[in-house]
Amino acid sequence: MKLEPPNSKHKLSYVSYLRDLKAYGRVALVDVERVEEIEEDFENFVRTKLDHCEGRNLPANFVPYTELWMIDTHYAEEQATVVGRISLRHQLNEALTTFGGHIGYEVRPSARRKGYATKALALMLEHAKAQGLENVMLTCADDNVASIKVIEANGGALIDKLKSEHRPVETRRYRIKL
Repeated sequence: MKLEPPNSKHKLSYVSYLRDLKAYGRVALVDVERVEEIEEDFENFVRTKLDHCEGRNLPANFVPYTELWMIDTHYAEEQATVVGRISLRHQLNEALTTFGGHIGYEVRPSARRKGYATKALALMLEHAKAQGLENVMLTCADDNVASIKVIEANGGALIDKLKSEHRPVETRRYRIKL
């Protein structure tokens, strides 16, 4: 598995990834609700993602971030499969300090439990360190056992658990020293 910036060469695989997430249902990724629009103008979608990574044209309440796609390298380059995505937010705003943190990731349901998220987080931590961050915060729902394992396997130390009126379960907040 490797991480790559958004790229039009992965259109079919990325759209398939979004459809996989949509069929699964319980997903926080906003792009899932726009899959038809994204498929129709994928070049613009990729350009927008890259602009956001440069801090340009960010939606309200967004911070600059780096998004990388998880690419399964078991296939020939022309058949490379997007199995997920991971984002590093370069700074935290008040909302991200409570829920979201510096790094967020999502793996397509059909590719879960294969180590992609653990590997992607390890690679993104290297990227965060190269960006000059000394530590990062990650959050997950208290009942998300898979994400808890991914974060803790990468050195995550539990800071606390927060209760919110907007979320049905507590949110775990972790810190990873780089």
